[in-house]
Amino acid sequence: MTDKTEFVLIEGVKFFHHPNGGGLVAVTAKVAKTAFVGPDAFVKDKAQVLDKARITDKAQVYGKAIVKGNAHVSGNAQVYDSAKVNGDAREIDHGEDYGDANAFYVTQLTGKEIQSVRVSGNAQVFGNAHVSGFAFVFGDAHVFGDAHVFGDARVWDHVQVSDNAQVSGYAQVWGNTQVYNSAKVSGYAKVYDSAKVYGKVQVYGHAQVSGKAQVYDHAQVFGDAQVFGDAQVFGDARVYDYGWVSGSDQVSKGVITKRKD
Repeated sequence: MTDKTEFVLIEGVKFFHHPNGGGLVAVTAKVAKTAFVGPDAFVKDKAQVLDKARITDKAQVYGKAIVKGNAHVSGNAQVYDSAKVNGDAREIDHGEDYGDANAFYVTQLTGKEIQSVRVSGNAQVFGNAHVSGFAFVFGDAHVFGDAHVFGDARVWDHVQVSDNAQVSGYAQVWGNTQVYNSAKVSGYAKVYDSAKVYGKVQVYGHAQVSGKAQVYDHAQVFGDAQVFGDAQVFGDARVYDYGWVSGSDQVSKGVITKRKD
């Protein structure tokens, strides 16, 4: 702001047009000169947009949220409460597989194609949630509580990641899935459809949990294992290697390393 800054009054709060992008920024918020706020974007309350972060389209950052690094918040996405979105940037190679094509986004910077952490679509990140690394959260996904999505993870559709849950590595979570409590989904694991993963569960490797399956308590699903249908894996059960639990099967203890007949 300068002495010549023109203000816009909205619901009793002064806003000004950010010099880099023209978006509206409340005088109570902090936005770096190096950040970009697009013409239809809003930054308000005590939110902070720092470094080379980009807020574009009709995205909003508010509350005490912090968006920094090379993070990109776009579409109708909202980042609020005390949520944090941050990450670095890297030049991408189109010949390399970065996961499901539906989860692939790039940010145009200085003529180069750069991949960075991104929250887009109608996604919301709130509470004390944290999205970092090169993760993508989009669609109608919600990440909240103290949840953390990081690494190269992709979370989209109507997914809810909450409490102290973590989605990391190259994991992909989509559909109407819920990941909560202290569950961890990592590696190249996929959790989708209407599956639920909760408790102190770990799903990793190339494991898949789908359908209406539930994995909870202290169970572990890893390797190339699959849990699907209406199956439940719970207790201290472990399903790994090429273990396969399906239909209405319930496994509460022991080890399964091959298809369950």
